[in-house]
Amino acid sequence: MKRTYLLTLVLMVGILAANDNSSTPDGFVPGTINSINLNMSVVQPATVDNSMECNSEVPGTPPVAGTDAFAFTMVNCSDFDWFGPYCRGLDVVSHGGGYLLMSPSITSDSIYFINFDDGLLNDKLPLDPANTGGWGSYPYGSINVNDYMNLSIFNSLNLGVSWTAYTNPSGTEGRGMDVDYSTNLVWETSSSSGIYSFSHLASTGTYYDVSAYISEQMSGLTVYDNGGNHFLIVNTYNSGYAYFFDLDDNLNYLGSAAYPYQSTTQNSYGLAYCDTRDAFFWAFKDTDTHCYLVELELAVTSLDRTTWGEIKSSF
Repeated sequence: MKRTYLLTLVLMVGILAANDNSSTPDGFVPGTINSINLNMSVVQPATVDNSMECNSEVPGTPPVAGTDAFAFTMVNCSDFDWFGPYCRGLDVVSHGGGYLLMSPSITSDSIYFINFDDGLLNDKLPLDPANTGGWGSYPYGSINVNDYMNLSIFNSLNLGVSWTAYTNPSGTEGRGMDVDYSTNLVWETSSSSGIYSFSHLASTGTYYDVSAYISEQMSGLTVYDNGGNHFLIVNTYNSGYAYFFDLDDNLNYLGSAAYPYQSTTQNSYGLAYCDTRDAFFWAFKDTDTHCYLVELELAVTSLDRTTWGEIKSSF
């Protein structure tokens, strides 16, 4: 079971006024979202929001097959338009005596703390003024936020009162971040071809080329450690798919799954796993430019490795 790293944070002023979270995407009905059908077409939006990117995007394509099958079941959905244009990164922290989601918002120069159940703001802390392109974040006895506009990861030991900049191994290509507390390694998506792992606040790390499986800009990612499964799960910015890699086998590619309403997803943002709820939280924007925070449960099935020759010999 993944340990959610605890931060001793003091609840501050910043409660958002009550909001109506009853709205959900048209036809958004709770239920099982099956693994991707590789034969189905991928619906792409006519226009793509690239305003937060430093490089051009590649249209989304169906993922390649893997060795395992994955299925998401949606258990909750909250209106997330209040957050602003993007919810780039999500992480789980213990804050003010309870568990919350953490995400940097550059439109308000703050890092937000968000309720699981209704997707509303619980608290916020100031970002470093130089942190103008925050995307990913992670807790590690401190708050850490990267920046796609410069080469830094910003670290605060005192709840945002002051920040120290450290070199980001991914440079300006870094996006989503998470920590694997079983190995104490930070993981970070990098552009459209690779993923970095590195020690907390280290300036260099190990690069993994995943271009054989992912061909477009990566966004959020999360570590999943539960039930004997130890995965790194990655989002791509322009598609509604999740990609699964084995953290115990040198990031061996395992397979993929479609998120709810994959065909109407315009941008896929942050992803976080909460071990206390055994659930994932995913933020996305649909083709009508509305944002949602979705709670998901995951089912994992190992595929039958029986060869065609063995099948024929059984007749």
